[in-house]
Amino acid sequence: MTTSGNDPFHTWLAVLAGEPELGLDPAWLSDEALAWLRAVRDAHGEVAPPYVPELMLERRAAVAETALAALRAAAERDLGSPLDLRPEVEAECDYDTTGSVAVFGEQVRALGPEEAKVTVADAVQTFVAHVHRTVWPTCPDHRTGLHPELTERRAVWHCRAGGHDLPMP
Repeated sequence: MTTSGNDPFHTWLAVLAGEPELGLDPAWLSDEALAWLRAVRDAHGEVAPPYVPELMLERRAAVAETALAALRAAAERDLGSPLDLRPEVEAECDYDTTGSVAVFGEQVRALGPEEAKVTVADAVQTFVAHVHRTVWPTCPDHRTGLHPELTERRAVWHCRAGGHDLPMP
């Protein structure tokens, strides 16, 4: 994404990036996360930093729930049984001023859907391993476990045995 540092959006983004408790580094934000922040600014104006954590928490919860819904459905289909797995959202926590969103202990810090999907996929895999005592998902060609990765800004299942990627739901 080409950006101009002089426009009002990027000036506001720089203000937010200067607030350490927000943990926002524009260089690491995906296009989707930047688009969300732009939509926040368009809808609410230049939100003052103290009010941004609540919006970030809502966004993290939304991307985590969306990712979990897709991954849970795929796992339930493949495993043949329901997964009792939900995001845990805490508006106030001791270690993060922006609140906490977690899935089976995995902290979802991402504001972008693809980044969140990688974190949630790891959590679903851990849950399936602990509760169902099986590896999910597996590569249909190599019959080995797949690993969630972010490749070219997309969440994929990576097969280390074959060195190839499979789409994530």
